[in-house]
Amino acid sequence: MSALAIIQAQLDTERAQNSEQALALAHAQAEITALKAELAAWQDAWQEKSPYIGSSEFLAPAIAGAAAEAEGLALALALAPVPPAPPIGLGGSVYHVESTRRLWCQSPKPEYDLPTQRYGMPARCIPLMRPQLDLIVLPGAHAPTLEAWCFYKAVLGLTDDQVIWTAGSKFNMDDNMDESTVETLVNRMESVSVPGQTTWLLVPYCPTPNFLRWASPLVENSGGLLTIFGESSEWLAKYGDKGGLHRKMSSLHEPSVLETIDPTIAVPRGFVCETVEELLAARELMSDLPEVCIKPLSGATGEGIVLKPTLEFLKEYNFHMGAVNLEHCLNLDLDDRGEAISPVLHYMGNKFCGDYMLDQIMDGCTYTGWSRTAVSQEFQDESARVMTAYLEYSQPNGAGGVDFLSVDGKPLLTDINTGRFNGAHPAKLFHEAHAPPGSEFYCWKLSAAQMEEMNGVGMMELWEALLEAGLGFSPASASASASASAQAGDFNARCSVSSGVFPLISLRGLRYQFLVIGENQTETMALVHRAKEVLARVRPVVPESPVLMAMEANPASIEQLMLELAEAVMESLPDQYDDESQCAWDVHKLIRTPRDEQLEVELPKAARQEMIVSALEGVLEMQTAEAVLANEADEAEANSGSNVTNVAELYTTKAKAIGAANDAIDRQTAKEKLEAEEKEKEAEGKINPIASASASESASASASASDSASASASSRQERP
Repeated sequence: MSALAIIQAQLDTERAQNSEQALALAHAQAEITALKAELAAWQDAWQEKSPYIGSSEFLAPAIAGAAAEAEGLALALALAPVPPAPPIGLGGSVYHVESTRRLWCQSPKPEYDLPTQRYGMPARCIPLMRPQLDLIVLPGAHAPTLEAWCFYKAVLGLTDDQVIWTAGSKFNMDDNMDESTVETLVNRMESVSVPGQTTWLLVPYCPTPNFLRWASPLVENSGGLLTIFGESSEWLAKYGDKGGLHRKMSSLHEPSVLETIDPTIAVPRGFVCETVEELLAARELMSDLPEVCIKPLSGATGEGIVLKPTLEFLKEYNFHMGAVNLEHCLNLDLDDRGEAISPVLHYMGNKFCGDYMLDQIMDGCTYTGWSRTAVSQEFQDESARVMTAYLEYSQPNGAGGVDFLSVDGKPLLTDINTGRFNGAHPAKLFHEAHAPPGSEFYCWKLSAAQMEEMNGVGMMELWEALLEAGLGFSPASASASASASAQAGDFNARCSVSSGVFPLISLRGLRYQFLVIGENQTETMALVHRAKEVLARVRPVVPESPVLMAMEANPASIEQLMLELAEAVMESLPDQYDDESQCAWDVHKLIRTPRDEQLEVELPKAARQEMIVSALEGVLEMQTAEAVLANEADEAEANSGSNVTNVAELYTTKAKAIGAANDAIDRQTAKEKLEAEEKEKEAEGKINPIASASASESASASASASDSASASASSRQERP
């Protein structure tokens, strides 16, 4: 019997027992009838908002409580939680207000320690930027990030005044937000704001203490014009990790967060443990289960998961990532690749992120991408019920998501990734912003082995290969941007705005991730297969420069060296560059491009490019030799370990590069001036062949002497 029917029966019984209360009961019945109509209206309105909502049982779980009071019957009706209309002003709605400028600053959590987290989390937000509107903070002194910025700037029509670079000296980017960097950020915001009117949304990965240290004062002094898209510290303490799934071993009598929300939500058996003693006690409580697994509460992308640990392993576990869940190792449903079926849902504030569920493309305990889900509608409906109950109870203001696993075709909530952006958020937000309505979705990242095979291949080369194959996708907004360069226009002219492939993460040597957009599943998977074939054929060009080989021996020096070289070239050739990032990108291409292809690299005043390359490589070769000798001397003196000094510190690049480039340019300028004078005299019929030959020989001899002197100087400095 339904809850409404039970209440109706209770009312009928009360009427028979006490006729004096008939009028009040009739009034209560009228309230119930009106409530039914209201619930039906809710169902109709909400079904337009989300395809997950499908039944009145879900929308109206129950009308609880029918109690008579001593004097005059008062019927107390309490409506159980019902999915609310997305609020305006907070949560997901704030992100989607187009007039609000977004400030992206996504630094990893303090407990993270992977290079892909350090650089990938900030860089993956670049494709979400809107030309001429948004700003982003990126880690400086990192060549792959600089290369990524230059790529997206060219493809999306972004401009250099939309990026703020940190010093890049610390793992956590928030720790590099010093007074000077914050001042630069504030000045940049003020330069594009209408005083008292322009609103900003500050979008962190997660509002950690490191982030709040510098961000909170900005919000407090903004006069309400700057809002953080994220959760409060109190919210994070209660809902911000996976510990909400289970009861804590330290307080077994207290229900878990999920039990409080809805005890019918299916989760694996498990307990939250903080010590080895608790871990062993929890295993004893689950001694009837054949296998368990360890999941750190702070883990992401499968990091730290241990499947089927032995008792000896549990006794030695060191909690290197903090508290953990010890859970039942489930017998999971598998897909056609033999991997676990793992659907996911995401949210932005109180709003579902995207109108579809995704399946994680799994490789063991880690994901390699996402595709539209293949689970049943019943599975999707139950998952949406769980997510909606969680959102309604916890009332988040930021981003998050939940993971499910399939057991006998039913969903089990196995992972709570709340209080932070998830890996799929950038892909879903890009798809939501730029893909045609109803289009299909497939996103994947290259494996570590594939990245190793492609070491040295830049995204520009991969992008050109995709364009050549007719597979490129471009947001329509990139073509419409007033700041779009001629290069961006050329790219977009060769792209489709309805289907194709777009790179979402571009970090040479660290991570490449691609999104495929198609009209239907058949077209999408065909695009995926074609794109993978095209990308697999692109291979790195083996560099001929010994300089690059020396630099690769000490990768930590490359980023600083690029910036120093860029500064040297800019000072040496002030009329050619007024943009440091573009100059650094040009230098980056010069060093990584073989000599026989260098003249084809697009650079300002390409006629002088060979001289610059020659001058820079000469300086670098000399300094590489000096660095090697210095390192050998240090090793011999220390007589232990490598004690390799940072190559970048041993380079006195700036002065030498400027001098070498200037000398080369001066010689070329003198030669060009002489040739111009000769042509002018010849045109006037006044040229003296003998004098001309003599002058030419003199200039040649002078240049030769200068070259010899330079070579001699280099030789002297290269000797030990």
